[in-house]
Amino acid sequence: MKALCKRIFPGNFATVNQNNKKMKKLFCLLSAAALCAAVSVSCKKQQVPVVSPLSGQTAKAVISLSGVDAEISSRASSTTAYGGDKTASTTQILIYDISGALVASPTPGDTITLSKGMSYSVRAIVNGPDYSGLTIGQAIPMEIRLADYPWVMEGEAGLNFNSSDFVNLNVQVHSHAARIHLKSIVNNLPPAFGAITVDRVYLCNAMGGCDMSGDPTFRWLNKYGRKDFSVPVTPNSTTGAVDGSVEAAASTFKDFANHSISHGSAYNPSDAYFYSFPNEETGDIPANAATSTSWTEQATWLTICGRVQANTYYWTVNLGANIEYGLKNNTSYDVSVTINNLGSDNPGTEVTPGSAAIGVTVLPWIAGTEITQTL
Repeated sequence: MKALCKRIFPGNFATVNQNNKKMKKLFCLLSAAALCAAVSVSCKKQQVPVVSPLSGQTAKAVISLSGVDAEISSRASSTTAYGGDKTASTTQILIYDISGALVASPTPGDTITLSKGMSYSVRAIVNGPDYSGLTIGQAIPMEIRLADYPWVMEGEAGLNFNSSDFVNLNVQVHSHAARIHLKSIVNNLPPAFGAITVDRVYLCNAMGGCDMSGDPTFRWLNKYGRKDFSVPVTPNSTTGAVDGSVEAAASTFKDFANHSISHGSAYNPSDAYFYSFPNEETGDIPANAATSTSWTEQATWLTICGRVQANTYYWTVNLGANIEYGLKNNTSYDVSVTINNLGSDNPGTEVTPGSAAIGVTVLPWIAGTEITQTL
């Protein structure tokens, strides 16, 4: 209270105290009374009325989903589903009360009966882990791994029965992952170099985990293009590089089985799709990434590994550095690569400037823009 009086009462507090102790006492008492009154009013303003169900009354709801299957079948070819990445293989609808307890888990389209006078939180999880019996506080932070659930989709909405007896609720779901589609590789090397043999393509620095809401858990995969981060890639070889045995290889790695692209030709793979949970990093490739033993969070890269005249080279596209805010969820990126010269000796080494023209078309499932990168 003394400190409060000092802030409110102007002048030298010590002098006032010595000259008029009665005034000080009266002032502080008045200040204390005023403060208590203010606190009392504030507390009354912050009181939240208790919400309770209307005695004996119920209401009904039907919950449906959008954002999967048929809804996207009529879109442009580059944004349609691939291999089931927008197909609902498993679906959970989770209804939580205001305490966070799970009160119901209906099937889409079923009619469900709940207490009237209440508000609920609805979560729809498609192609995700089992949340049976978990409170919302337990469910949200549980990690979803890319290795297990690359096509997970989620949506949420409020369900209010304060006045309605019936609610028809549609929940829009969206993919937690970003999708990268390698659309084409063009061999534009000088004729003397001949064909490019593509061995493998993979994501580096992919985000391998997220929570129910889609927030990343910082499970980094294929750091700097290495199979094991503690073992750098041997220059101009595949020793130590990402291969089909890494975590989430089905989403981040593809073996191209020594596919040959002759000079002047384009290779348009139909099945080169990769997935990563969102990664907001947008920085350049570190100068020492090939040899560094210290990891720092990086933008996601797409690396092409191939051979020219029996020598192994890498062409790395820094996706995140050329997309505002990095890789986004529910977004598909088409990547077209024109190779003009030899690549580097390591996935973590930038390609010589001018050796590859990289076209990156950003294709959210609703709309997109185009970004072009030249290395």
